[in-house]
Amino acid sequence: MDGFAGIFEALTGRSPLRWQCRLHDLFLTGKLPPALDLPTGLGKTSVMAVWLAAKIAGAPLPNRLVYVVDRRVVVDQATEEAEALRRTAIAHGLLPDLPISTLRGQHLDNRRWMEDPTAPAIIVGTVDMIGSRLLFRGYGVSAGMRPFQAGLLGVDTLVVLDEAHLCPPFQALLVRIAAREGLGPSESLGPDAALLPPFILLPLSATGNDTEGAFALKEEDEKDSFVRDRLTAGKRLTFTPSDGKVEDGLVREALALADSPGGRIAVFCTSREVAQKVADRLVDRKAGRPPEAVVLLAGARRVHERERAKEELQATGFLPTRKDQSALSPPTFLVATAAGEVGIDLDADHAVMDLVAAERMIQRLGRVNRAGGKGRLAQVRVIDVAPEKESAEAQVRREACRRLLESLPIRSDGGFDASPGALLTLRKNRDLLVRASTPAPLYPALDRPTLDAWAMTSLKTHPGRPDVAPWLRGWVEEDDPEITLIWRRWPWDEHGRLPDPRTLADCFEAAPPRLLERLEAPRSLALKILAERAKRVDLGDHVPAVLALADRVEELTLAELRDKRRRDPFFERRSADMVFVVRHDLGGLDGHGLLAGDAAGPVPCLDDGWDDEILKNAGLRIVFDEAGEASRSEGKGGWRQVDRIGLTDPQRPDAERYLSIQVWRDADRETGGDPAVRRRVQGLYDHLGEAEAEAAALAERLRLPAPCRAMLMAAAKAHDLGKRRLQWQRAMGAPRSGEPYAKTNGKGANPALLLINGETYRHEFGSLLDLERAPEVLAGLDADLKDLALHLVAAHHGYARPWIAPVDPDWQTSLASHRERAAAAALRFARLQATWGPWGLAWWEALLRAADQRVSRRLDEGAQPAEETA
Repeated sequence: MDGFAGIFEALTGRSPLRWQCRLHDLFLTGKLPPALDLPTGLGKTSVMAVWLAAKIAGAPLPNRLVYVVDRRVVVDQATEEAEALRRTAIAHGLLPDLPISTLRGQHLDNRRWMEDPTAPAIIVGTVDMIGSRLLFRGYGVSAGMRPFQAGLLGVDTLVVLDEAHLCPPFQALLVRIAAREGLGPSESLGPDAALLPPFILLPLSATGNDTEGAFALKEEDEKDSFVRDRLTAGKRLTFTPSDGKVEDGLVREALALADSPGGRIAVFCTSREVAQKVADRLVDRKAGRPPEAVVLLAGARRVHERERAKEELQATGFLPTRKDQSALSPPTFLVATAAGEVGIDLDADHAVMDLVAAERMIQRLGRVNRAGGKGRLAQVRVIDVAPEKESAEAQVRREACRRLLESLPIRSDGGFDASPGALLTLRKNRDLLVRASTPAPLYPALDRPTLDAWAMTSLKTHPGRPDVAPWLRGWVEEDDPEITLIWRRWPWDEHGRLPDPRTLADCFEAAPPRLLERLEAPRSLALKILAERAKRVDLGDHVPAVLALADRVEELTLAELRDKRRRDPFFERRSADMVFVVRHDLGGLDGHGLLAGDAAGPVPCLDDGWDDEILKNAGLRIVFDEAGEASRSEGKGGWRQVDRIGLTDPQRPDAERYLSIQVWRDADRETGGDPAVRRRVQGLYDHLGEAEAEAAALAERLRLPAPCRAMLMAAAKAHDLGKRRLQWQRAMGAPRSGEPYAKTNGKGANPALLLINGETYRHEFGSLLDLERAPEVLAGLDADLKDLALHLVAAHHGYARPWIAPVDPDWQTSLASHRERAAAAALRFARLQATWGPWGLAWWEALLRAADQRVSRRLDEGAQPAEETA
């Protein structure tokens, strides 16, 4: 395959455009532009293909590409493009594999991107999901996994920030991280600091942010018909007065356009309430507009329902599809809030919209007549009406936006020319463009003490550890932050009772919220709907209706949910990563998955109502087990039991009742549970030997110098020595004969055996003691690398950052010596983090952890049916 054109065509099925070729030339040098400034619709997501082609050609680029989008609804579309690249790259023999992971949508985070830090991988996610992980506070991520993910995202990564102008606080954060000034390795490292591969930021924007040296179109690029058609796509914009409510005008104009050529009408609304009203009024079976011809695209839906919305967009013709399915006969309508404005390849024939800030208007216009072409002309009707309770500042911005749009060229048939090429002229009026755009919120600068506090991930609490939200989104003026809800059937019993606090905490530790079931919504909206539901149901005033998952599980009864004085404080002053668990029979979600006060329960959810295929996507299921049925079915089809939570029934104290927590293990799903529990057993020394070989291979591919390679291998050779304790073997259900085991099938496990003086024994801590007794394992390493090896052993499951439980069942040692060893581990962490920087140290940890997990994954993939415990 000859050159970039051949590789790009093999990957995408089309020849590269001129601008893509110029960008590839830059990528080959490893020196990327500070920003990519292209009009919407010109295929900015092809940056993934340009990067991959450059990596295949041997360009000195980061191994991981992180594609960040600001709207949650479109993440899966970017993932689909990435997965198409994976299929074609493998089919043409260009790469053996290309792990693709997303932190939203059907695919979820399968964690494939963490398996080989030396190989190309693509991760797609939102600002919140990527940003929180970068800052060691990953939303929905366990404390043990946070440093692993932060290390791999903060080092050897190219972050492509789509529509960067919509999230200036996050862009500023990424600029600060890329600069590394005061956040990276110490100067004392000298040349060794170059061992850490770089973190690079490439912002993408369709509105122009005057970044000096930004990559932009040149006159020669218009020779490509694709570019020319998109720049000149006909769009005739007119303003329409409204003498009533905004929804009246939107419905009227949408119906007036229904008979226009094409028949796909997009209706953009500022508020969710208006969008719901418009969608309801557009449905009219007698007029040939059945419910399936009207798609409502709004936020505040679970990932599960957002996936269904994509199918509806394909059926109505607003999204392309590779499936052989016929679109509905026109007219069809898409009613969208901000969720349909950014990063989604929508293509409507005409559009109606209210007047909003300039950057949002430009995005909306990019969803109409997107492809252009001869003879296509989109009618765009803008209703300029003041929304209810509009602030003076918003009114000034709206009026400035109208003047800005009225400065567009006048078409020969009347109306304003809103083609992408014409929109470029708006940049000439910079002052008016600024006044017509939403001002960037204030945000805090990232400093080293705050970052260090976040990086202490093994501390449950820390007085100097603030929420990361302001660094991602800025200080938002309106006091209505989003909160996260999930619906669950368990652990409530049939009488609405909860188990004791310890068992309750165990339930959610074993079965934490999964991305598929999470719904983010403005707090005021969530409280309004939940309060309405509380008034409509009779579950018992003292029955807990909502739980808050924090350091301990907090409860809110149904009576308290009805009482504003008790309800509001419960939901306020909560951390950004807190999740509220709603009883599924409280209801609150309608058929579209939208919050609705009149939507009676029970809500189909992860542990009641979702079928097995959905649960496989979630990677988790919770099975009630009263007579051993769950444990007998466990193991079929890839489901593996990782925990069993005992439930008590006061009316039947002798009855055995359990929740069986099971995870789905295969190559493409998110997994969970204890990493020591696998599909088959493995001896400890076999595991250590394989981990050492994996560490050597990773070091070789990273071209680490010989001393660092020896350090990583020594850490891998010793990392699980603490599993030799008989107590650990019994607790994990290891076979009772033969050598000690590193991996067990979990049958007969009793983790309670690891409790010592109220703390849980960690095998990593035991490994530190064993290394003291066998100093020859680290012999030959200089003092600094020996320090690093000891830390990697202690921290390879996320502990010792800085705290690890100072308990060990070894009978020859004292509690005082354990405390001294734990204190030394904490000081070692602080010393190494000061030397390598937070992301640098976490990257070293990730290398050892990746070697360990590659061995475990290979064990599962090549496993036969699990052996019976002797």
